[in-house]
Amino acid sequence: MSSIDDFRKLNSYLFKNGIPFHTYALEEERKVKAVIKGVLVEIETEDIKADLERQKYPVQAVHRMHRRDGTARGLVLVILNKTDGATDIFRNLANVCGLSGITAEAPYKRGIPGQCHQCQLYGHAATNCHAPLRCVKCVDPHWTKEGSAETQT
Repeated sequence: MSSIDDFRKLNSYLFKNGIPFHTYALEEERKVKAVIKGVLVEIETEDIKADLERQKYPVQAVHRMHRRDGTARGLVLVILNKTDGATDIFRNLANVCGLSGITAEAPYKRGIPGQCHQCQLYGHAATNCHAPLRCVKCVDPHWTKEGSAETQT
C-alpha cells in the first residue's frame, strides 16, 4: 500500500464485495494497553476508569483480570487511546483510587502467535478479521460461545 487512503479503499472494497480477508490496525488506530498491579479486588472497574480519567489519561476501557478458575486478581487491564500522553501511564502513575504502591506495566505477551476468535486461524486478531465465523469446537459457522449444549460437553 502506498498510502493510508489506498489501504482504507482496499479494505472497503473487500468488505463490500464479501471477500474474506484479515488485516492489521494502522499505527494511529492502535491502542495502548497497560496492566495495573496492586489494585484491590473490591474496587470497581468503573471507579478505576473515572479516577484515571480525572488524572487526564485517555482511557477507553478498564477490565478486571481473573485467574483460570474465574476468581478476580489484583490486576486490571487498562486500554487507552493512542495519544502523546498515553504512554506516560507507565512512568507517572503513582496512585489509583487513593492506593499508592501500584505499578503499571505493558501486558505480558507469550512468544506464540495469537489465534483469531472469529475464523480460528493464527497470526491475527478477530478485531480486523472479515473471514467467515468458525466455532473452535464444532467448526460450524457461529461464535464458540454461542455453541449448543452438545458441543459444550
